[in-house]
Amino acid sequence: MLEREAILEDVSAAVDGVISREQTEAELRAALVVLDEETPSGPDFVDGEIIGIDTVGQTITVATSDGQECVDVSAAEIILESPPAEGGADAEEAVGSSAGTITDLEVDQQVSAFGAQARACFAAETLVVTVEPESLRGS
Repeated sequence: MLEREAILEDVSAAVDGVISREQTEAELRAALVVLDEETPSGPDFVDGEIIGIDTVGQTITVATSDGQECVDVSAAEIILESPPAEGGADAEEAVGSSAGTITDLEVDQQVSAFGAQARACFAAETLVVTVEPESLRGS
């Protein structure tokens, strides 16, 4: 669980939530916050592009800056995240997300996996996948 003390000045973050303008100042109500003091790396994080999907084995292959990484998504919570439209500030164009499954994944999508290194594959607990906005409609 993320504590308030972890949010510091000059630390970049990816946030998925809703902006409420009910009060005099806008307030962000976030469902997901990922802090990024520097680009995460190591045994807790895999970041890159999907280059292979095995729906039977429930694994994906990710091209990272260090090579290829097998990621086991069988126990992962998969979050499909849509980036904001360029130049858009409307709620319709804001970042959105929905729950997904391995069948929603496609080669060439950007992915961030959070979990731990296991023997054969990185065991993802959470998988955040960047998708096109229309992929979220009807989810």
